[in-house]
Amino acid sequence: DNTLVLALSDNGASSEGGVHGSINDARPWNLAGSPVEEAVARIDELGGPTLHNNYPWGWTVAGNTPFRRWKREVHEGGVADPLIVSWPARLAARGEIRRQYVHVIDLVPTVLELAGVDAPAEITGAVQSPIEGVSFAHTFLDADAPSRRDTQYYEMLGCRAIYHDGWKAVVYHAIADQSVHFGDDVWELYHVAEDSSECHDLAAAEPERLQRLVELWWQQAERYMVLPLDNAPFDAVFGEERPGHEGRRRYVYYPFAGPVTEEAAVNVRNRTHTVTAEVVIPDGGVEGVLLAQGSVLGGFVLFVRHGLLHYVHNFVGMEEHRITSNVELSPGEHTLGFRFDKTGEHQGRGTLLLDGEPVGEGEIPRFTPTRFSITGEGLCCGYDLGMPVVDDYRPPFRFTGTLRRVVVEVEGPPFIDPVAEADLSLRAQ
Repeated sequence: DNTLVLALSDNGASSEGGVHGSINDARPWNLAGSPVEEAVARIDELGGPTLHNNYPWGWTVAGNTPFRRWKREVHEGGVADPLIVSWPARLAARGEIRRQYVHVIDLVPTVLELAGVDAPAEITGAVQSPIEGVSFAHTFLDADAPSRRDTQYYEMLGCRAIYHDGWKAVVYHAIADQSVHFGDDVWELYHVAEDSSECHDLAAAEPERLQRLVELWWQQAERYMVLPLDNAPFDAVFGEERPGHEGRRRYVYYPFAGPVTEEAAVNVRNRTHTVTAEVVIPDGGVEGVLLAQGSVLGGFVLFVRHGLLHYVHNFVGMEEHRITSNVELSPGEHTLGFRFDKTGEHQGRGTLLLDGEPVGEGEIPRFTPTRFSITGEGLCCGYDLGMPVVDDYRPPFRFTGTLRRVVVEVEGPPFIDPVAEADLSLRAQ
């Protein structure tokens, strides 16, 4: 009863599903689609472990009713969220609504005021940045109390907005589209105190008010360090070689350690590469995963089953490219390997290797170009964590012989698509 609970929703409904929706969100940045026919055929899998689905724009709009647009943008559909406050021992009000303008940055000062705690000026000698929000605790006992916040700027990936005294100027800017200049953007104007759904654009009717609000946005942007504007902020991050990977050609993984995130793991995409596992096969045979990356939504796995070496490349849950050895494995020390020889952009030929000798070959016409999975599955050595890359086994499918280590060697520069990586980072939110 004496616990203050503040329940705030996330940003507006997701728009990543596109016009028709998506059954695997790893597909768009891997140059693959989600045909409606496939979605209909797999409708009973929606919400289950074999898909990473996202609803189409129609449901996004419905989810944001009555607000305009959606997540990642700064129209009301992307920034207006419900906030529920509960404190039974201190708040007699039940089921009441407050209409004061409040921003998420106001939560901390509200809690500090109610707890009777001042924000520290410094922590362990480090001077703290000022808390920009203002408390709205005064509204808890007075539904008609005036709002203490009359101005708030917004900026998200080039989209901008400013709220001031019941009015809002807002502009949509295409995300990651460098051909559209910020100076060409067209601002809209809404009296959100009376038109919260932003249905009536008053920019043409009140140009002077709009101009004042736009100028106020620039003042706020400078004050709160929003500048310089950038609608593709991840390009500089993903466009460079990852720290610690500069020029590296050889990666060594040891069995049964924790998964290595895809961002930190070896990048084999669009590169000739070789995977070599040093093993000891006991009498009676062996089975299990040698190296796995990704999941049923996309990835690759090198494994042993029924006495044979297998490699499968799962292209975004859409198609599988399989290679199986034509020689059974015998007891003793061996190197079990796989080599991918790039023959074109995002395609090549795979070869299974037993002690360096070819024991199986096959074409891989579409190798994953950008990302194996977006659901967090990392690179695993000696087992497969989570949803399996293929249905041939059930995780963790640990290697039952002795696995000393797996060495991955790569050739050529790493392939990184900055635009696709930026889109990936946005979708991952």
